[in-house]
Amino acid sequence: MKRKHSRVVSLLAVLVIAASLLAAAPAAVTASDHVTTLAGDDDDEVDPFNADEDEELEYTLDAEGADFDADGTEEVYINISFDDVDHFEYDAEVDGADEDYTFEIEHDELETLPGEVDETTATNVTAWGEDDDGDVATGAEEFGVDFVFGDERSVIYLEDGTSDFDDIETEEEEVGLLGQAASAVTFWSDDDDDDDTDIHSLDTDVGIAGNETDVHIFMEEDDAVDAFDDSAEAFDADGTPLLGQTVVMDGEIVPLYYGEAADWQDENSTHVTYEDGHAVVDVGEDRDDDDETSVTYGSTNALGQVFEDDDYDVIDDVQDAYGEDDLTVGDLLDEYSRTDVGILTWLASFTGSVVVAGASLFAIGAVGPARRESTA
Repeated sequence: MKRKHSRVVSLLAVLVIAASLLAAAPAAVTASDHVTTLAGDDDDEVDPFNADEDEELEYTLDAEGADFDADGTEEVYINISFDDVDHFEYDAEVDGADEDYTFEIEHDELETLPGEVDETTATNVTAWGEDDDGDVATGAEEFGVDFVFGDERSVIYLEDGTSDFDDIETEEEEVGLLGQAASAVTFWSDDDDDDDTDIHSLDTDVGIAGNETDVHIFMEEDDAVDAFDDSAEAFDADGTPLLGQTVVMDGEIVPLYYGEAADWQDENSTHVTYEDGHAVVDVGEDRDDDDETSVTYGSTNALGQVFEDDDYDVIDDVQDAYGEDDLTVGDLLDEYSRTDVGILTWLASFTGSVVVAGASLFAIGAVGPARRESTA
């Protein structure tokens, strides 16, 4: 009996000790544990930077006088820029009785900031206050902040007026059945105005950390956005294979979808999504050991002008990219049989052989094909 009592007492003692340890242990991680306070001394560094919404920057702007009433400040401003492009801007009204104002910036608000895995992007931060007339009341404070990109993202940012895009003008012509190469010709159109079609492409190398990295491409160049949006117009349902555009990585066509990947896409295999001037390359396990990848991205199908020198076979190469069980030859014939300007005749190669039935089956042209919904 004593022995039993001793065990009970020992158990109670263990429970008391455990409870005291739990009470003394730190609480769960809070927002304050994820805050980087900027000193504004040109030595500030954000490492790692992954544009995580749970991470935050703070910077405090002091009034010139005892408070903002003393210097006349009504509104405070801050911006963060790189290469003369603002990637974050914010303003707020202040209480005149306050002697300072603290800006709180979540990392995901800097999602367009360009950079590559393990590389540093040196930004410029400017904060100031203005009075009712828009004159500077609290003097501008300007300093540098280094953002060291983590393994989770690399960002390509293409600002308005950039020269990083190749801009190709492709004229739509009405020609004879075999009058031109399949990569550049449409045979007839119900559009009265056969205007030039702007096709844009991007060809670049970017650093990655295997499949841990997503590569974001943000387009702010107006003509380029128009070109990519136009080529996606016929495919603008989430999960639709976006055959009006093409992404080639390290010499291989990779599957590309509008909005989000199709349900049948292997999430562990490299694929791309596009919507409204923003493309995301989800790097898969097939590139797990890579620290760099080449990306060629064109606002045209795989046999369009951007890729004509690569001699892609729409039946084999595109079907292989998406998976032959998920994108069949029938699907491809259907995809490439229409465009947003009318029904066209398309010419395609089957492993190098031209197949013509009657007048023709179909021809791959520079204008992106529209997707016809399955009735199955």
